[in-house]
Amino acid sequence: MIYFSADYHLFHRNIIKFCNRPFSSTQRMQYHIWENHNHIVQPEDTVYFLGDLTMEGGSARQKLDPLVDKLNGNLIMILGNHDRMKPFDYIEMGFSSVHTSLVIEVEGKKIFLCHDPAMIQPGIIPPEVDFALCGHVHTTWQKINSFIPIINVGVDIWKFEPVNMLQILELIGDRAD
Repeated sequence: MIYFSADYHLFHRNIIKFCNRPFSSTQRMQYHIWENHNHIVQPEDTVYFLGDLTMEGGSARQKLDPLVDKLNGNLIMILGNHDRMKPFDYIEMGFSSVHTSLVIEVEGKKIFLCHDPAMIQPGIIPPEVDFALCGHVHTTWQKINSFIPIINVGVDIWKFEPVNMLQILELIGDRAD
């Protein structure tokens, strides 16, 4: 199965207040996100993580390594505006590849993946893309219709869980029953 997620913001104390997350501490938030992730994602699944794993820089590697190491799935990173480490740091942590944006094909649909929806503009993304997935906007919206549908896969809008392709297709109204 293929999953998408974004905006874990590990170790980011202020995100609890900024996004009205229902946690009393970063430790509780991280445990809840980790538990949800591993309850849904199996080790053989693929997870496209669309940015903002943490706001911490390279000095946080010792704290991040054990958390990322325990996340199920083949993890693919799309860098967000708060991802401050070098790409090879993410690979050493357990991500299989690191990108600034990516076009993938799943179930016959071409999907543009990025962190910030401001990148989703005609002339920037390939014209054959069916829809786009992003993070960055937290609780602002789950779906908008621009020149293509854009879905926010951030945890704040998806009950702190990764979202799968069937959920995405249902949301954009393109699921064959």
